[in-house]
Order: sequence, then structure tokens, then C-alpha cells
Amino acid sequence: MKKFSVRFAVLVVLLAVLACASPPPDPTATPVQTATAAPTATPEPPVNRLSNPGLEMSWEKLPVNPIHEQPSDWQLYEIITDSHTVDYPGVEGAQCYNFSPEIMDMNDPAHVAEGDHSMVIRMNYSSSEAGMYQLVEVEPNTLYTFTAQVKAVSTNPESPVIAAIGIDTHGGVDPSASTIVWTHLWYDKANDDNTLPDSTTSTYQTVTVTAVSASNYLTVYTYGFARWCDPKTEVYFDDLSLVQQ
Repeated sequence: MKKFSVRFAVLVVLLAVLACASPPPDPTATPVQTATAAPTATPEPPVNRLSNPGLEMSWEKLPVNPIHEQPSDWQLYEIITDSHTVDYPGVEGAQCYNFSPEIMDMNDPAHVAEGDHSMVIRMNYSSSEAGMYQLVEVEPNTLYTFTAQVKAVSTNPESPVIAAIGIDTHGGVDPSASTIVWTHLWYDKANDDNTLPDSTTSTYQTVTVTAVSASNYLTVYTYGFARWCDPKTEVYFDDLSLVQQ
């Protein structure tokens, strides 16, 4: 009986200690919140400064030249060259003419990079240079990149074809201005240098040019030209963009 009393007394003491060590929770206390990591912000995609960049809007047939179709928000241009003859491998005295190349809306899926429309410049026997441009309001002293999908087709595998895009850093509208920064995909007209062994391709390639704006406006250009006057030489442009870096 004495041994049981001792054990009972010890148990009572232990229960008292536990009661003191673990006080009941205070119902008025503010619960502790576990910190969570802030979600990672998704960067905004760059804004394309061009109007009608995919050439999907309306095309207008120009009354002054029925073989010229102009896409909405773009302006066509051509640089007429005098008729002349040229010699190139396999052909002597090929005749080049000073008539206008065709600049047309292309809706054949085989020649469209994105959407339903692209631009084609057909320079069949023509010695002229042609393309389109767009004047864009921008931030001055800022780096911009102009990108386009470009391809060229020629019946003569030896014929250099110029497929180029450019940025006029001063916002001019003269395609021959020295303020234009050009990127040439196949043939470098400035250096008269055939930069790639094959001057044509059946698929689109991405071409980019980057420049710093010198004013509140930039002008972006596309450009097509056949070095030799072949019966079929075509340059295509599609899916264009101008973004701030």
C-alpha cells in the first residue's frame, strides 16, 4: 500500500509539471503566417512598331503602274536603271531592260512564310531595283532591330540575287541614302561580293539588321535586285517586325 502511494504521488507531480510546461493556447493570439515566395513575373513580349507587319491587310493596285500592288501602310519604290547588256557565265550579251519589275501580293501558300500573304518582286529581265518602306515613330538614340522572312528564286543558279532589308536611322524616304544600314542575305551590292555560293533558296530565311535611331523616326526598307537579267528572278518578303532592344 505504501509503494502504491509513492507511485501515485510521483504521477501527480509529473502531471503537474506537464500542465505548467504546456499552457493552453491563447485564443486571442495572432496566428503566425508562413512566408511564400513571390511569383516570377513573365516578361512582356517586345512590341512590334510596324503597321501591317504580316502584309495581311488590303493591297491596292496603283493606277500609275498596274503591275504594282501596294500593301496597306507601306510605300513602294523603284530605282530605274538604263537598258544595257551584260555577259555572265554561259550567256553573252544578255539584254537588260529599264521597265518596272512586278511588285505584287502573293497568296500562294508555297511562297508565304506566315499568314496568307507575302510580297513578291519579279525582276524578269528588268535592270531596276525595287522594294517597299515604312516610316515609323520611335524613341531617339535607341537601338532597334528590323527582322524579315526573306527568300529568292532564280532560273540561273550562277546569278547573284540581292535580297536585303535596311534601316534609315534618320527616318528618310530615299532608298539610295547613305544613312541606311543594310543587311544583304545573298549578294552584297555595296562590296560587289557574292557572300554565299548559292544565290537562291526555296525556303524563307530570317534576316535582321540593327541600328540606333538618330531622330524620332526610323524608316525600314526591303530591297530586291537581280545582278544579271534572267528570265525569272523573284524575291519574297513576309512577317516583318521592328522592336526596341
